[in-house]
Amino acid sequence: MPTSASQKLPWWSIAFYCVSIFFLPSASYARVTYDATLLRADNVHYPTALGEGGHVSGYTFTGFSKPPGSYPIVWDVAGKPHILPVQGSYEAAVVHGFDGSDSAPIGIIAPLGQAGGPAVVWGSLGATPLPIPEEFGIPREGNGTVIVGAAIVTAATSSGRTRQACVWQNGTFTLLSIPGSTTSALFSVNASGIYIGGTANSNDPSSLDSGLIGQNGSYTLLRFGDELGRIAPSDINDSNWLVGQFAPTGGIRGFVARHDLATGAQEFRDLGLFPGFAETYIGGINNSNTVVGAATPTLGADFTKALIWPNGSLEPQDLNAMVNLPGATVIRGMDINNAGQILAEARLDDGSGFAYFRLDPVVPEPAGIAVMGFAGVAVLRRRA
Repeated sequence: MPTSASQKLPWWSIAFYCVSIFFLPSASYARVTYDATLLRADNVHYPTALGEGGHVSGYTFTGFSKPPGSYPIVWDVAGKPHILPVQGSYEAAVVHGFDGSDSAPIGIIAPLGQAGGPAVVWGSLGATPLPIPEEFGIPREGNGTVIVGAAIVTAATSSGRTRQACVWQNGTFTLLSIPGSTTSALFSVNASGIYIGGTANSNDPSSLDSGLIGQNGSYTLLRFGDELGRIAPSDINDSNWLVGQFAPTGGIRGFVARHDLATGAQEFRDLGLFPGFAETYIGGINNSNTVVGAATPTLGADFTKALIWPNGSLEPQDLNAMVNLPGATVIRGMDINNAGQILAEARLDDGSGFAYFRLDPVVPEPAGIAVMGFAGVAVLRRRA
């Protein structure tokens, strides 16, 4: 069983926060299995996010010979791709995710000759630009009221551009100005409008990358102790559990944590390593506290095994053992929604390439579930 980070830290770095519940399946729990739906496409394609209704956002890459270089795509529940409407000619377009509902894809449309473009929301009338005083916007996720992402802005000290975290809320646009940061972005927002992201200073290699957490246009740097290395959050659920990677000495590992914006109290859990593997990466978490991700066999290697931590477990399991995909190996759990559906990447066993699937849970009658409560412990101190 993996050792949690809180067990590794000295006594002075631990404070009690509150009693929190994480659910651990007992030996008698009937394991969920999954049916797989292939995300079909005629061209090279890249899914980006999984909606609550089972639709998948992304894009198809057509090449650089002539525009558009990519089409904005949403796959329906049957895995069929649909190109979203774009008025006029354009250089490229991408769907990054959804604004709360599967019927509100969000992304970017780059005008001809441009490497980026305005942030947009697609609806019944087509693509509607989001308000932004900057040239480019990159929306990542929304909850129906708040959309988070990044803007490409002109740097104050040079003629170049930088990526800066931003929030769209109630028709307004807010940049998060982070002192010392050369790049930042927000990745996920929950139903309460609490968002997470990351920031870094590329001009100072010795500085630690930091996570971000905030609400209503404000932010707090998210750190759990320098001994844990870089913190890179990737997703947050409606109970304010956030997941991502941290980089202690010896490789990258996944974590699940909480940070109370009102008090600053924290909890941190190391999600461990799969036996025989060197690193762990995290794709997402849902409201059942099920986490999905991937493992690499050696430091810095590509993903080779998809992992799942069901119902709050801190022990990773092989997702391949739960789905039957002849001729393919699931190598990464990219996202998970509250219905338990998983967006997954697979490598074809004949070496011909990769494929993407939505995995739908087939839930048997449970033989029994054990609930184990933990006293909350606060640690104070790709690859896309």
